[in-house]
Formats: sequence, C-alpha cells, structure tokens
Amino acid sequence: MNTLGSTEIVDYGEVEGRAATLRDNLKLGSGPIADIESVLSDAGVAVLVRPLGARGPDGIYVRRPLLSVVLLNGSSYLPRFRFTGAHELGHHQYGAERALDRNVFEAATIEEKRANAFAAAFLVPKSAIAARVGYKSDISAERVLELANEFGVSYETMVYRLHNCGWLRGGAQRRDELLGARSAIFTDNLRNRRAPRETALPLDYIRRSLRAYAHQQIDMGRLAELLLLDDAEARKLLGKLHLLQEEDT
Repeated sequence: MNTLGSTEIVDYGEVEGRAATLRDNLKLGSGPIADIESVLSDAGVAVLVRPLGARGPDGIYVRRPLLSVVLLNGSSYLPRFRFTGAHELGHHQYGAERALDRNVFEAATIEEKRANAFAAAFLVPKSAIAARVGYKSDISAERVLELANEFGVSYETMVYRLHNCGWLRGGAQRRDELLGARSAIFTDNLRNRRAPRETALPLDYIRRSLRAYAHQQIDMGRLAELLLLDDAEARKLLGKLHLLQEEDT
C-alpha cells in the first residue's frame, strides 16, 4: 500500500497535475464529467453501486492483483455520489490497496485528504473555472450555485474549490461569507439530484454470469441472485437475449 508518513503533507501541485494528466489520458477535456461510473470503468476500475442508505458508507475501494473495484452508495444525492467516485479514483491513482470511506468529507488522514484534493481537481479543473470566472472574482452565491450545478458538485465543494485555487477576492473571509450565504434552496436544489442508479453491476460481471448460465454452469435461480433480479426479471432478460433454456420456459 502506498502510504505517507505522518509528517508529510499533500503536494497539491502534484495532485492537480495528476488529475489533469488522467483527464488528458481519458480524453475528457476540461469540461464537466457526465458519468463518473464510465470514467472509473475507463480507468480500469470495476464499479458496483448499491443502495446502502444514509448510514451506509459513501464508498469502498479494493485493489486485487487482477482487479480493482469501487463500491458506491446509490442512496447518495448526485453531487456526493460523483465526488465519492472521483475520491475512490484518487485512491486508485495513488496505489491504495483498500479504503473504507464512511464519510468522504471527513478526511482525517493524509491519504484521505489527498484523495479529496484529487476529486476536486478532477471534477473541477482549474482551466475550466478560469474560463468561466476569471481571476480574483467578486463571485456571488448564485454564481457559485450555477457552477456547482454545471460541474455536478455540491455548493460547498465549489466554494472551497474556488477559494483553494485563489479565485475569490477576499480570500478566506469571502469563502466564509459564501458558505454562510448557503440557504435551504441551494441545498434542496442539489440534494434533489439523485445518483443515476441505485444499483449497478460491472459489465464484465454481467457477461460472465450470463455465460455461466448459457453453458449450464448455473441455473436461472442462481443467475437471478447474481444479477440482483427476481425470477420474472431474469426470465424476461434471458428471453430478450435468446438465452432462455427449455427447462426455464
């Protein structure tokens, strides 16, 4: 596992560069990321999504010799879901073996702070913000909300991103004013945007399960269990794929 000593600090310049390089490698440009699940998959990480509830962890990352997997909480509202996905991608980029993130915003260790810095840089590139707000801007709370909606992050995340990149005239004082200006309508506006799916499985996992059924290595009941379907849903799927075996008709 790639760990840092307790006396070391996050190299934010290196994090910014790494996030920008990955965006370039994945041909994402500098604009908003439409689908964090697809990005994780393109980066070589299998993605599982489960409705873990408000008390469930935001995300889990596990690296194995032949496979890296991220589990995301499908119960999360969209900005938190997306930030968690980018945070777990940060763990992957820095060679972590595993990470359990109960609350992705409570970063107590250097590794968690670095993963959060990576997530912010990856989701909201400096160049994209510079093109939209200029330098040392008198940006309003309403404009912060517009940017947060555009990039699919929380209002608070966007405030901190603007501050950390040096774009708020007035520095920490203006940051705190903007955070204090957040009203219920801002929160409701973003919290009503839900994760795209409460449940999702890696495509390769689905293919392997269907192949096992087609080769009669598992029965339909086991297939339904693996794909998180009931028997009727499994039968309908197999019918569409022309894989339904005679004994299951």
